[in-house]
Amino acid sequence: VGKDIVAELAAALDRRSLDMRVAAL
Repeated sequence: VGKDIVAELAAALDRRSLDMRVAAL
């Protein structure tokens, strides 16, 4: 379960980074 949570957090961070990049554009 811990690994799943970490994966979800990593995915959330990736989404945020992508959103930030799009916003920067």
